[in-house]
Amino acid sequence: MSLARSFFLSGASSVIMTSWEINDEVSAGIMSRFYFYLSKGKRKDDALHLAKIDFLNNNLPSLMNPYYWAAYKELGNNSPVTFNSNIVLFSASVLLVIIACTMIYYFRRRRICPADSL
Repeated sequence: MSLARSFFLSGASSVIMTSWEINDEVSAGIMSRFYFYLSKGKRKDDALHLAKIDFLNNNLPSLMNPYYWAAYKELGNNSPVTFNSNIVLFSASVLLVIIACTMIYYFRRRRICPADSL
């Protein structure tokens, strides 16, 4: 049993996990590149693979040992993370309508009951 199993049981579609403890600085470097490639539309396993290659190409020879970079595994849904622009457009439209309604209400209320008459 692993912690990844708990995430899957709670509804996660995919998990990136390590097989053993690794250095925090190494982990930060690999994960930042992983998220960079993920944001470019790569599949999760390809993004992890490219992040490991970048780590190997850009670090000291003392960090080439697989102990530092080979612990990461991708489990579950391997599809790329997509960004749905329709949701953002809809949310922005709703926010704009709410702001417009609030401004109309405020100015009408101010005209009906001016602050000077109180």
